[in-house]
Amino acid sequence: MSEADDGTTSSPPSAPVTAGAKREQRRYPRHMVYWPVVIFHEKSADKAAILHGETCEISMGGASILSEQNFSLKSLVMMQLAIPPQLLGQKTKIIEIRCRMVHAHLDARHHMFRMGFEFIELNDKYKVILNEVLSHHTPAP
Repeated sequence: MSEADDGTTSSPPSAPVTAGAKREQRRYPRHMVYWPVVIFHEKSADKAAILHGETCEISMGGASILSEQNFSLKSLVMMQLAIPPQLLGQKTKIIEIRCRMVHAHLDARHHMFRMGFEFIELNDKYKVILNEVLSHHTPAP
């Protein structure tokens, strides 16, 4: 804050908005949940094409996964997501989602690969389950 000539204070000017600045816009809210996943590469029968990991963010449109292994970009995969019980006496729910890997990088903080997957095909039954569970979680900022 700076003092004006008349003794009042004013806030510092905000950062200028540049033309073409890109704001993050997502179709679905993200939720920070840590659920086990198994990912199968669709084009390979090789057991090495199976990846184990954990979600770190998920929405109805995709997921961010942490894993010690990595796939090549643009891979088509089948993800099995293990949703832990929400109440005592419930069982883990396993849902299958066909996905495309859209980005990957080494996450230095976790010493693991962080991969982004876009959901391509999620059947109605699994869509209802995922939507219901995510509705009980606060969206990420």
